[in-house]
Amino acid sequence: MYDEAYYKKVSHETKKRIWVGMVLLAVMIGAAAVGMALRIFWLATGVPSVMACVLFTVFQLKILPWIRYHKYMENLKTGRRRETECYFVDIAQETRMVDGVEIHDVNASLDPEGEDTRLYYWDNDFPMPDWKKGEKLRIESFGNFITQYTPSGV
Repeated sequence: MYDEAYYKKVSHETKKRIWVGMVLLAVMIGAAAVGMALRIFWLATGVPSVMACVLFTVFQLKILPWIRYHKYMENLKTGRRRETECYFVDIAQETRMVDGVEIHDVNASLDPEGEDTRLYYWDNDFPMPDWKKGEKLRIESFGNFITQYTPSGV
């Protein structure tokens, strides 16, 4: 699932979004400087005020989530992983945010009866798996995040 090409793609996208934020910041500072130099009140105060709101919104909605996801990828690349043999129970169709990552909840059981269940997270950036209920899997995970899986046979 996660390979070096994916890590590079995430890193490139994060850098691209940070540059967009820096350009917006430079425009805001430039407008204020020009307004002060030419003594144009609305340019010195109005444009930076509006641009500060725009920059804050862009940072919160477009840049910060990618910074968090990049940090998660760095931790995932070098972090400790564990393997578990389990039986697939179900996967949620709805997504939610965990540690800055949009995920689907995956329930898996250590026993075929489904009594000893574990919660895993499936990254929404990847296509949903086509597992059947009760299918035996070998899941490699980083925390609760699934990093690799292989069918283990029944």
